[in-house]
Amino acid sequence: MSSFYTRMSAKVPTGLTQPTKSFKKHVWFSILGLFLFIVLYFSLTIWFAKLAYNLFIDANNFDGHFWNYLLAAGFGFLSLFMIKSLFFLDKKEKNPMQLYINKEDEPLLFDYLYKLADEAGAPRPHKVFLTDRVNASVSYDISFLNLLIPSKKNLEIGLGLVNVLSLGEFKAVLAHEFGHFAQKSMLLGRYVYVAQRVAHKIITKRDAFDSFLAGLSSIDIRISWVGWILSILVWAIRSLIEVCFSVVIIAERALSREMEFQADLVAVSLTGSDALIHALYKLQIADEAYANTITCINDDLQDKKAIEDMYVLQTNYIQQMAKVLDNPSYGKSPEIPQENREKHRIFTSAKYNPPKMWETHPADIDRENNAKKTYIYEPIDNRVSWDLFSKPSFYRKELTSRIIKTSKVETTLISNDDSIKKQNDTYFDWLFLNPKYHSTFFQRQPFLNFKTSDLLFEADVPSKPTKDDFDKLYPKSISSKISLLQEIQQEIAALIISQNEAITIEKRRIWHRGNEVKRNEIPDLLDSLNKEADEIQQELIAHDKRCRTLHFKASNHINGEVGIYLKELTKLVHYSEHSISSIDDIRNSFNHTLIIALADGNVSTSELVDILKLANEYYGVLRRIYLHGNEIKLSTELLKNMNIESYSSLFEEFKLTPPDKENINNWVNVIDGWSNVAINALQKLRNESLELLLETEESVKNAYLKQQQLDIKASSFSIPEKYDTLVTGNERKVKQELSMWDRFIVGDGLIPSIAKFGISASIVFAALFYGNYSQKLPLYIYNGLQTNVNVSLNNDTYYIPPNTSKKLQLNYGEKYHTITTTLEGDIIEEDDFEFNDHSAHIYNIANAGVFMEYPIFYGYNYTPSGINERSFLGAKKWFSTKVDYILEEPPTSISLSSSSSGEKRHALHAYSDIAPESIMSMVSDSIQLNNVIKTHSKWDHEDSKYLVMWMYYLNQVPNGIDIPKSRLIKNPTELISLRAMQDLSDSLSHKSICEKNTQLLLDSPNNPDYFYLATRCIENESEKNSQFIKGFEKWENHNWLAYAAGNCYSEIGAYTKAYKAFDAVKNKGLQELIANNAERIKRVLNNTLKEKKYTTIIDNEEINYYNSLETGNIEEKSTNPDYVYYLLHKGEINKAYELAQKFEESKTYALRLIGASKGATKRMITSALNISDKEGVNLNNVWSTLALSIKNKKDYQQFLSFFEPIKLNQKYINKLVSLIKSKKYTQVDKHISKLDLRWKAQTYIMANIILDGDIPQKWKQFYKGALFANEKPYLL
Repeated sequence: MSSFYTRMSAKVPTGLTQPTKSFKKHVWFSILGLFLFIVLYFSLTIWFAKLAYNLFIDANNFDGHFWNYLLAAGFGFLSLFMIKSLFFLDKKEKNPMQLYINKEDEPLLFDYLYKLADEAGAPRPHKVFLTDRVNASVSYDISFLNLLIPSKKNLEIGLGLVNVLSLGEFKAVLAHEFGHFAQKSMLLGRYVYVAQRVAHKIITKRDAFDSFLAGLSSIDIRISWVGWILSILVWAIRSLIEVCFSVVIIAERALSREMEFQADLVAVSLTGSDALIHALYKLQIADEAYANTITCINDDLQDKKAIEDMYVLQTNYIQQMAKVLDNPSYGKSPEIPQENREKHRIFTSAKYNPPKMWETHPADIDRENNAKKTYIYEPIDNRVSWDLFSKPSFYRKELTSRIIKTSKVETTLISNDDSIKKQNDTYFDWLFLNPKYHSTFFQRQPFLNFKTSDLLFEADVPSKPTKDDFDKLYPKSISSKISLLQEIQQEIAALIISQNEAITIEKRRIWHRGNEVKRNEIPDLLDSLNKEADEIQQELIAHDKRCRTLHFKASNHINGEVGIYLKELTKLVHYSEHSISSIDDIRNSFNHTLIIALADGNVSTSELVDILKLANEYYGVLRRIYLHGNEIKLSTELLKNMNIESYSSLFEEFKLTPPDKENINNWVNVIDGWSNVAINALQKLRNESLELLLETEESVKNAYLKQQQLDIKASSFSIPEKYDTLVTGNERKVKQELSMWDRFIVGDGLIPSIAKFGISASIVFAALFYGNYSQKLPLYIYNGLQTNVNVSLNNDTYYIPPNTSKKLQLNYGEKYHTITTTLEGDIIEEDDFEFNDHSAHIYNIANAGVFMEYPIFYGYNYTPSGINERSFLGAKKWFSTKVDYILEEPPTSISLSSSSSGEKRHALHAYSDIAPESIMSMVSDSIQLNNVIKTHSKWDHEDSKYLVMWMYYLNQVPNGIDIPKSRLIKNPTELISLRAMQDLSDSLSHKSICEKNTQLLLDSPNNPDYFYLATRCIENESEKNSQFIKGFEKWENHNWLAYAAGNCYSEIGAYTKAYKAFDAVKNKGLQELIANNAERIKRVLNNTLKEKKYTTIIDNEEINYYNSLETGNIEEKSTNPDYVYYLLHKGEINKAYELAQKFEESKTYALRLIGASKGATKRMITSALNISDKEGVNLNNVWSTLALSIKNKKDYQQFLSFFEPIKLNQKYINKLVSLIKSKKYTQVDKHISKLDLRWKAQTYIMANIILDGDIPQKWKQFYKGALFANEKPYLL
């Protein structure tokens, strides 16, 4: 096999095909535009979906109402509306006009293609298809997978192109396509295509979603308003997507132009600068010839006939047109001059150039300039392109057969010669197309310039014309004038379009005759062009009149009937041309009006009036022409030429009804069929009557010049006296511009597009904004401070008492500014916050409360797992939660399904009104812990229960002394703050503070506050205690002196007096401090005295809790770890031991008490002794733990560190153990005389365990009263 491929001999400059800066710039613009569109699309889709989900969850979880569910459904609908556009699964159908060929079928062609691709540096085509068209193009399959994995490129070769181009020109076209193969920017095309399909689906597709909206909008108004709102939102989304995607399209168009230029340069580098330009020139003619070929095929199909090879018709068309135009070079490759080849241009600049950005392919002149900017001469291979194919005849016939099969008409095959003859007869074998007429009648209707046919006979010509007069008719210059007039008319039409088109985002530059013009210059240009056109038109009119008149004058010298006959024929042509023009004019006006009315997708009342008005005019024009079909009588000769029996046979009965509001939709669908029948009949009449007119004029001329007679009879025709005429220039004025509303709806122009974008974007983002702010989420404001506060959120203020919460419904995404103040207006804190997740949110004022999440079990008839699952959240200021019950008492029962064995719920509880040490034990974060201590110390009310204790813990906080200082600024005499100043001061400042306090007493000796403060400064403990007792005796109602005296009495064992002093304390905070001690003293007195007359002084939750451990009044005993201590108190040690195993958190503490109890089994004792040294040990059980170790001869030194908080060192404990072992009871009492009664009682417990119960009875009575059930083992 010999190869047809030859490489170019000319040298190609380096870098010729490299992408230009402009190319790269447009690539980046396209990428940016596409990226922004994708971001917009997915952002809206995800945003709508997220809003729908969040609104539904919020409505479901947080007391949402119908409105939230409705919004969730609406945004869900919009999200689905967006998502559905991704699934544009078009049904893939095999294209019957694609004929797949491979290397085995056409080795010579593929060798040529592969070598060309290799030389171009492009990938070889994956598949090659032959088609019937005048085309060569790159194609590839599109799927979502191909967005990630590049698809292989296919090559289409149209036989309509092969049939016209030489091999060299064909190579240039292929090289251009391979230039595209090599362009990486083609990747963008895939993404733009997919994006375009998505956008198209959103903008134009009407489906079940729209039907649903239409149905929803048409029912009861109580529901239909939902459909109206959704319809507006759908319109806004479609409009926003349309406007935004138009920017992508503009950028892609600009890039496409650059890609064409760059692909052209690839072709130049492989075939030279001329071959591609010659191909472009011939392809315009090839397209025209192909279009005529298709028309011929359709004409044959009307007669159920089919041609064998359609390409013979394409070739014949080009040959015949060369004759018609009297241009032998028509359809052939232009000659390349020998000199100044680089300056030679085939395409001259059109006098009007459309905006470059508007077309994806550049203008031919621009492509020629680009190709010849760096001119490379290379001879063009003039061999026939068909030589590359081994079976050209087969492919020509096969594709012809395939295109005919698409009609689904049973046909009879006719020969190529018969088809060519019919093509010639129909389109070329007309006298009026004879070159001698120099295009006077080619694509021109000269009789339209005359209102009546008689006007054609009014030229000033000699009454006796000469041969010279006839010879001067139809000069060659007439063709140029006709061409010039048509060109000027095209200029006028183009300028009118530019004048009326809207200003767009594209930079549409207007060029006229090589000069750029401004829009405001167009009216002057139009005036000038109209004058030029009118001058030429008048010359042509004069020529047309001269031709008719001259022959008419000559006919008068033959006989009178010949002249009448000429006028009848002229009138027939005049009638047919004006009738055709009338139909075309009204049809154009009607269709234009219809297009403008439908531009916005909706026909207004005024638009419908305009449509109906023109439709009735349209109807009237057609009706009159159909009636003329019965009136017009033709000569036998003309009927024979037309191959009909009568003119009326070309028409059917006119049954079309007049248009009205009810039938206009159906009427629009059928009107073109009626008008096409009329136009075909009129065109046939025009051609045949014009043909006969010219033949008769030729006969008249010859007879006249030869002085012969003609046997022609007049009155052979019957033509309507009156018919519609439309003189050139009197056409209906069509509306050039859309109304402002229509321009807005379709986004026609820069300002309407901006307005459409602005309004649609405003609607969409207003909906999103409203959706965000319609997400009502609960905010619980908890006041853990022991003082009343006001909380201001933006412009609203809420009063919140201590230890309570306020539930608010706030908007998701909205920023809030909070100001929390005391009732006196002192600012506690300011903060800014916004919801950042879809949960309930907690605002814990000033970190004052601590929180715990815990489970609640309903319906279980067994102990479920996770029963002790508690989560301490600390003292966060802001946090979110998704528990079922928030800061409320959970219900005691819930409804369960019959199949449910139980349900687990969760609750959130806040702690603030409990002992500080309990709160502090729930806070693991040191920063939070410091904040809790400081905030309570600073803001709790002076009379609050735990302020004293909070003040005490300020010693753990850096710069804790600043807190009482700040309180003293507001209240300089506040005793609790003055007391805290003493406690928190260092040694140097403490002396100074005490001196000031002593001086205050000296200045005010009867002030009990100053007495108390001064007494605290006494260093000698005995003297200090004595003074406290004296102060209490003097001021019995002074809380602080009563508190101090009670402790002093308790220390020396004067429990009766201690009880009396504690009973005098009325301050809540001090009562909390003494509550446990007072209760212990009460219990000791009642346990050691015969008369049990002492009652509880401070009845609080903690005291009640401790008492419940002894009474057994405990809820949910089987799931409550406190029940272990009740069982232990009652001596039910085995039950206590078994129950303790269930509670991991408290198990080791309880087991230590159980192991030390009287009656503990070996297993219990072993379990207690085997617990790791520091696990489950505190000051309440370290005494019994140490005693158990001693009793079982175990080392106890590891436990001594637990006594450090009460300042008992190793020496002290070891001596105490020694005295107990020695049973020196009196010395033991003396050794522990300074201990608090609680620790004295624990000493007696330790002694009981070590000595196995051999201790004084009064010790037993003492610890039984002084200790609560969870602080001691079971002992007799």
